[in-house]
Amino acid sequence: KASMLPFLRSRSHSVWAAAQSVLATRHAQGYVRLAAIQGGSGHENLGDVAGFRHNMARARALYRSLLNDAPQRADVWFGAANLAADEAFQAMHADNRMDVAERALNEADTAVARALQLDPHNDASATLRWTLMSYRIDLLQWLERNAEAIAVGERAIAAIPNLPAKLRNSPMFPYRASTIFKRHAESLRYAGKQRDALPFSARAVTLAREALRLSPGLTRTIVVASMAEWSYGQSLMDVADAASALTHFDNAIALSTQGLRNDTANVQLQRTDMINRSDRALALSALNRHRDALAAFAAVLATAQSRVHAEPTDQSRVRDLWEQHKILGELQTNAGERQAGCATWHSLLPELHAVSKRGELAEYDVKVLLGELQRDLAKRCS
Repeated sequence: KASMLPFLRSRSHSVWAAAQSVLATRHAQGYVRLAAIQGGSGHENLGDVAGFRHNMARARALYRSLLNDAPQRADVWFGAANLAADEAFQAMHADNRMDVAERALNEADTAVARALQLDPHNDASATLRWTLMSYRIDLLQWLERNAEAIAVGERAIAAIPNLPAKLRNSPMFPYRASTIFKRHAESLRYAGKQRDALPFSARAVTLAREALRLSPGLTRTIVVASMAEWSYGQSLMDVADAASALTHFDNAIALSTQGLRNDTANVQLQRTDMINRSDRALALSALNRHRDALAAFAAVLATAQSRVHAEPTDQSRVRDLWEQHKILGELQTNAGERQAGCATWHSLLPELHAVSKRGELAEYDVKVLLGELQRDLAKRCS
């Protein structure tokens, strides 16, 4: 009996350590879920960005300890990958920090690859790996690496037949796939391949409408469907079909309005609706309906200003306000109000120059926001 005691003690310690490890994993998962509700970008949240950062840091510390103590647990690697993916998305869409986003996304790719090595048939890990492709496209667009973004989009679309059947047959598949097709279309547009983008934009809309049919009242599905309609409208504007684009912008606004009726405080829906209405004003301007465009845009600008006033440190909101001022100058100039339009553009230029010099402007914004602004000033205001 005495000889059994060391074994029993060892067994007891082993069981206790395993239980502690499982409990720590659940705590880490809980912190990530809480952070998402507080202020996670890309979905409905409470707007508490400080709370998001605090609980993500707590989760990261737990996962770091877990990976050190239990490196053979696939679920821990999956959790770490999921955490890094959320951090990458936040860095892109809330902080405008593409360097941080790229590091986090690389961590997520490494962690999910390790999770799949340890558990090759895990559907959740395979699904996350596909989702990370979508995030990678997004990041590469911000970095103006459009050829790479196109290549990732092609791989993501080609991977669809080999995705887990559970994912392909789920009601959420059209929702996820719509985002992939939308982002691939955008990569093609940014690379100057506007007509090549059209069928992918159309496919994104078809998938989003199917997602709405399967989950009609789900807020995130409404957001994705609205964004797909908006993106198709942008593709049509690129090929000078403003009349058709206006139809899709109207569709996008109808969806974002529907979502806001059900969830008035949803910050993502508020932003989506603002952008929908902004691009609708540009379509009206392209159709020579300049008075209508300026009248509609007044509410857009007011929304952008109020969003910054509510969260002045949120860089995504500040960037949106810059974008809306740039668009206001375009609408004013198109309407024959050259002096007002040029004044609007000139007022924006010093701030963008200052931010660019500090290295805080993403490559996409250096080209599109600052670059286009400088070209417009040289062409239309000199």
